[in-house]
Parts: sequence; C-alpha cells; structure tokens
Amino acid sequence: MILIFEYLMWYIRSDIELVTTTVWGIDRKERIDGFYFRSKRPFSNAYQWHGTLSLLSTYPLIKSMDKAIKNKRNLSFVINSGLGREKVTIWKGSMKRARELMFEMVKKLQEQY
Repeated sequence: MILIFEYLMWYIRSDIELVTTTVWGIDRKERIDGFYFRSKRPFSNAYQWHGTLSLLSTYPLIKSMDKAIKNKRNLSFVINSGLGREKVTIWKGSMKRARELMFEMVKKLQEQY
C-alpha cells in the first residue's frame, strides 16, 4: 500500500536531475566540462533530457532560475546544437532543487581548479 502511494506521489510531482560531463585534463585528473538536466514533468513517468550545456551558461541560467522562482513560473530555454534546436523546460515544482544542484556543481568546479 505504501509503495503504491509513493509511486503515485512520484507520478504527480515533477523531478529533476543534474548530470555532468567530464574530460581528462593534462594532469590526468577528471574535470567537469559541461552539464545537462533530466527533467520529469508532472503527471508523467518519462524523463526529458537535452544536449550538453557549457560551463559559460551556468551563471546566466542561475540568474534565470532566480527570476523564475520569484515569479513562480516554469523556466523554458532553447539550446542551439549542431543539428537543430532543443527546447528545455524546468518545471516550477522542481526549480529550487535544480538551483541547489547547480550550486553543488559550482562548488565541485571550484574544488577542481
């Protein structure tokens, strides 16, 4: 009974994960060079993910997240990758978690350099 309730709550809520991509540096240490989100929309069990974002877009994305949290809105942005354009949506229910994940990634980046 509890498992059914947990699954139902997971199905209703939005969810987000931050995944980093890495490269090996000259000093043979693994370094973060990009990231992407895996997001689940409310009332769905499918995750959406997109192409890799560079680290240059970290702070503008955090600034946009702050604005979306303040206005209580979803955040949608478009990625222009080599073959086409991808529209990415971060749902307002998981916006604060996405922001926390971004700050954790920034801390890892500061430890690397």
